Amino acid sequence: MVKKLYNKINYFFYKFSDNSQSIFCIIGSCFLVSFLVGIVRYLSAFYDPSFIVMVRNIFALAILMPYIYKNYRNIFTRNKLTINILRASSGFLSMTMWFYAVSMIPIADAVSISFIVPSLTTIFAIIFLKEKINIKNWISIIIGFIGVLIIIRPGFKEFNIAYLLMIVSACFWAISNILTKILSASQQPINVVAYLTTIMTIL
Repeated sequence: MVKKLYNKINYFFYKFSDNSQSIFCIIGSCFLVSFLVGIVRYLSAFYDPSFIVMVRNIFALAILMPYIYKNYRNIFTRNKLTINILRASSGFLSMTMWFYAVSMIPIADAVSISFIVPSLTTIFAIIFLKEKINIKNWISIIIGFIGVLIIIRPGFKEFNIAYLLMIVSACFWAISNILTKILSASQQPINVVAYLTTIMTIL
């Protein structure tokens, strides 16, 4: 029954274009991340953020374990090992800083600052992947950075280390996105995620 339902959803999903599938996945990811932010904020009143990071990765690894057990030979290869390790390390640093920041500043501020991730990812894509962008992309990047400055208001309110953590976290997040793009060219997305989760759990 579950397998039939999965196959029907799969069939329906792959009827759409690659762009439509990507948009759907990104919106779904944002929806789930909103839950994650609320949960992290609530739990930070009782636990240290580094502990929350650890538990989050343990649960993610537990969910992926059946797949990893069946496909570990295809997942843990030496192909692009360095990039996999760099991606996991940048993801781990980003998540740790982000969880700490969410525990110290209003959720609205934390989420708003995280909106610069697409802008940073675009800039890194230009530098490292040699991608071309148009004037509309440049305008959105500039507006994004202006929005962050409005939120932080440097020089107009007391400095909070959490805001700096959010910005650095966004930089590592953007780096992780670029490395994911590189890896996805030769590896299946589920394998990239499994590799990432395993290394992050160890870290």
